[in-house]
Amino acid sequence: LLEENFTITTLKTLVNQTSSDGTLIFLFELHVGYSIETVLMRHNYGNSVCVTTQVGCRIGCTFCASTLGGLKRNLEAGEIVAQVL
Repeated sequence: LLEENFTITTLKTLVNQTSSDGTLIFLFELHVGYSIETVLMRHNYGNSVCVTTQVGCRIGCTFCASTLGGLKRNLEAGEIVAQVL
């Protein structure tokens, strides 16, 4: 019964980079072929995580690649949680 009503979301890591200041950048592939980015920033007082909540963006900022294809969809709750697990 649980298997019929519950899905565990997993993300495929496409790229994992570490910058000179220790920031970790992950590019994940969603199960439907879209990709998203998650960033872990390490600080002396703790860590901060920047998670993605949408595929694409409708704002149109000229400096950001997320806006190039427009807003595709909001992420599901499991896709957001999977970025930090």
